[in-house]
Amino acid sequence: ESGEPGLNYLCEGFRRFYTHAQTTLERMGELAIAGARPSGIMGELADDDARRVRSFHLAGRNDPCPCGSGRKYKHCCRIRNLPAEDGVMPATRERFSEAMDRVFRWGHRPEWDKHCEQVCDLHLLGLSEDAELDLQGLSEAVGQEALEPAIACALEDLATLRFEPDDRNLVDDYLRRRGWTETPKAREYLLAVRDSVMSLYEVQEVEPGVSLTLKDLLRNVAPIVVSERMGSMQLVRWDIIAGRVVRTSDATMLTGAVLHFQRQMAQGFSEGRQAVSQAPCACDRR
Repeated sequence: ESGEPGLNYLCEGFRRFYTHAQTTLERMGELAIAGARPSGIMGELADDDARRVRSFHLAGRNDPCPCGSGRKYKHCCRIRNLPAEDGVMPATRERFSEAMDRVFRWGHRPEWDKHCEQVCDLHLLGLSEDAELDLQGLSEAVGQEALEPAIACALEDLATLRFEPDDRNLVDDYLRRRGWTETPKAREYLLAVRDSVMSLYEVQEVEPGVSLTLKDLLRNVAPIVVSERMGSMQLVRWDIIAGRVVRTSDATMLTGAVLHFQRQMAQGFSEGRQAVSQAPCACDRR
C-alpha cells in the first residue's frame, strides 16, 4: 500500500514513470499524428536526445542551466548530474579550477605581485603595443572574454616558473602556507600544473563528450588520450591547439588554458622552432 486509501503500491511508481516520460510521450504522439513511421519516430527522439545532451556540453559556466532549473549551469547540472569523465567528475574539475583560482589570487600578494605583472606583460604587452593601446584599452576594444584565454595562459605560466632568490615558485609557496586548506586531489593537481609544459597539439581522434587523442607537434612523443568533455564537443579532427596536458592519479587532462591555432601559423611556429634548435651555437664557432 502507498498509504493513500484505495491505491495500489504500484500507483506511485507509475506516476513517477509518466511524469518522467511525459515530454517524450507527447513528442511521440505529435510525430504519430503527423504520419511519421515508427523508425522515423525513434530517429527523431534520438536526435532530440542528442541535442539535449549537446546543450549541456556546450553550456557556459554562467549560462542558465539547460535543465530549466533557473540556476546557473556551474551551480546545477555541471556539478551534480553529468556522468564521470574517465574517473574525473565534473565536481572534481570544478574544485581543480577553484584551487587554481586561489593560487592566482595568492599571486597578487605583495611578494608575488611584481612577478605576476612581469609574466602578464610578457604575454599581453606586445599585443597591446601593436594595437597602440594599454591593457585596459585592449580589454575594452576586444572584450574581456576574448582576452581571458591569453590571461589564463599567462597565469598558468606563472605557476610553472621559478624566481630568485631561492628558486621560488608560486604553487610551492601557496601549498607551503595554505596547502592544508586543499584536498589531496587538489594538491596533486596543482603540483601537476606546476610541472607541466605548454605545447602545440594536433587533434587526431575525437570521442564526443568523452576524450581527445592529441599528437604533440613539438616533441617526439606518442599521441596521448586526454579526458575532455567540453573540448571534445567543440574541437574536430585535425584542429591545432596550444595547451598543457597534466597527469594525476585519476586521469590525464588538459588544463583550463587552451588556445586555438590556425594550421599555417602552427606550421610556421614549429618550423621556426626547429630552425632555432638546429642553428649552430655561438660557442661552436670559437
